[in-house]
Amino acid sequence: MKRKNVSRITALGLCGTMLLSGAAGLTAHASEEEPLSFKVTTVYFGDQSPENTKIQEEWIKLCEEKLGRKLDITFEYIHTGDYTEKLQVINAGGDLPDILTCYSTNSNAKLMVDEYGSKGLYLDLAEHLDDMPNYKSYLDKDPQSQSTLFTPEGNLYGAYNLSIVPTGSAHGAFSTMMAVKNSVLKDLGLEIPTTLDEVYDVAKAIKDAGVSKYPIVQLEEWQNPEDVVFNAYHTASNRYYDGTEFKYGPLSDDYKQALQYLNKIYTEGLISPDYFTYTTDMGNADLESGTACILPSAWEGYPGAWADERPDDEWVAVPLPTSDAYPDEAWQFEREFTSEYEFNPRYSMVISAQSPIADELVKFVDAQYDEDVINLLNWGIEGETYEEKDGKKSLIVTKDQYAEYGMPVSGSMRSGIFPQPQDMDLWRIEISEPAPIYWDGEIVTDKLVAFSSSVMNESNTAPRDGQPNPSISADESSEYANIMTPVETYAKEQKVKFIKGDRSFDEWDSYIEEINKMGDIQAAMDIYNSKISK
Repeated sequence: MKRKNVSRITALGLCGTMLLSGAAGLTAHASEEEPLSFKVTTVYFGDQSPENTKIQEEWIKLCEEKLGRKLDITFEYIHTGDYTEKLQVINAGGDLPDILTCYSTNSNAKLMVDEYGSKGLYLDLAEHLDDMPNYKSYLDKDPQSQSTLFTPEGNLYGAYNLSIVPTGSAHGAFSTMMAVKNSVLKDLGLEIPTTLDEVYDVAKAIKDAGVSKYPIVQLEEWQNPEDVVFNAYHTASNRYYDGTEFKYGPLSDDYKQALQYLNKIYTEGLISPDYFTYTTDMGNADLESGTACILPSAWEGYPGAWADERPDDEWVAVPLPTSDAYPDEAWQFEREFTSEYEFNPRYSMVISAQSPIADELVKFVDAQYDEDVINLLNWGIEGETYEEKDGKKSLIVTKDQYAEYGMPVSGSMRSGIFPQPQDMDLWRIEISEPAPIYWDGEIVTDKLVAFSSSVMNESNTAPRDGQPNPSISADESSEYANIMTPVETYAKEQKVKFIKGDRSFDEWDSYIEEINKMGDIQAAMDIYNSKISK
């Protein structure tokens, strides 16, 4: 059964006292108007929606104050697990709410926004930026916004997720690090591995000792051990950026070497034969049972959290391992953000082009980029959830209170409308816990952003750092899909066969010939490469 939660929130009055006579006159005028009524469909991430939380209520009041008008909002909340499918149904049916969150686990979410926007479903915000001074000011501050958010024709269909990055932002590549259970390694007299060869040796020793049948584990669907191996060999299982241009990984000799390594750990039983279809529930079961000893790819924050939750395991974070092919060029770190203000094209709010109050909703959406609204939805209420001293904010509530207040930083209870602009000093530094990290032969305990920023250098920076994310047209997207859809389907099928040993590496040249016959792969790469400023 699909989970959704529909509620109606009617704001009863304006918050605060207007000090200026002009503002007071606006309030008197607003009180005589009918409330601005509209429907919002958005995503929620935890067990329940943020309705009736204090931050949600304060957010409504603050938005009323900014607009000078009461609000009557009907919310439809759909759980993250159901949202991608439901979003497709909403768009395909054309019966849109007034404001819709475009959130999808599909990495092509921006293409979806542009597709339906070009069909007339979403309002083109590029034509309304004069009425969106807050949003426009941040667009002007992000040096990549013109190429990543606007279509090649100059359209802008979404109000996109904004990250504000006052301080450093370096972290593990792909937001991941390897995690190893050091208690097991110490019992067996093993060193913490930092290369793929060492991962193999340690996993084999753990298996031979009878500690775990399958020591290498995939913990979550999005944390695939394959990606770590491809990364170590400076390639990928799809299109990737190598620092100068986009390439297609499955054509390269590096990709072949990565598959040979994966074949070795698979055929020797160091990783579960079911890992191709592993789910988070299965990975967590391995974690709970104690059979998981090496997680080649894990969210970088887990070892720090597990230091409190499961201290006897002594989980340690390890920057991604290197390969024998590139021992001195580890793709381990990247900046999550390359400028102080940066938009993420994967998440956005859109306004229905058919809404009879679209012009008013433009102003409402713009209010979400107002400094006071951003502060409320990040830090909460001064004196109650945070305090500020000498210009520096710090939380004064505990982690278990975040969701109770409805603070988006809880992850499970996001007041407002997702996506909310995020202050990364809060999200990446303030709420992070120090993690045990293995580096240069010893375990250090540090916050990940601070650690990564201090050790990131030219030799260990992934080319994803600052890579271009060019926007392409609908026609170019269609052309790319026509070429690459059959290619990618075939490459994925053959990847599994090579890893399992169902196809011999003696047939590699035949595989390359077969895949090249399926489409002009270089022409597809050139669609993106032509957008790169040389």
